[in-house]
Amino acid sequence: MATVDPVAAYADQRLRNLTLRQKVASLFMLHAPGTDPATLRQFVDRYGPGGVILMPDNIPASPPPGAR
Repeated sequence: MATVDPVAAYADQRLRNLTLRQKVASLFMLHAPGTDPATLRQFVDRYGPGGVILMPDNIPASPPPGAR
């Protein structure tokens, strides 16, 4: 008797619940310029890419106050 791989079952369920637009978007890795975390988050929420490429323009010139 074959056992069901829980990871594979979870992945299958997630894929079944994605729209075609979400499936296509997940194939892309995109870049959004800027260092504002809220803006970057909005970009990810809006487009739903499979990944985000961080470039030098995503790194602030100096650390934010309170950062180590």
